[in-house]
Amino acid sequence: MAKKLGMTSLYWRVDPRDWDHPKGETHAQHRSRVISRVEHNTHAGAIVLSHDYAQPDTIAAYRTLLPWLRKRYQLIALPTA
Repeated sequence: MAKKLGMTSLYWRVDPRDWDHPKGETHAQHRSRVISRVEHNTHAGAIVLSHDYAQPDTIAAYRTLLPWLRKRYQLIALPTA
């Protein structure tokens, strides 16, 4: 359908599973896990999937991640649906 509409499908390559809060995981552990997964799995051209809705730990993690990512990559925001 996307091709029919002249669109190109894009797929994420890095999923930090920021939506997953295992029982017993603290906020600090959650932020650390998200940061670690992004830092260890991101490469040039990668699309990082993240969820900001009702995910304060994700937003907090990106306060650390955005400067780290900006030093290493050119960041491009993708439009949302």
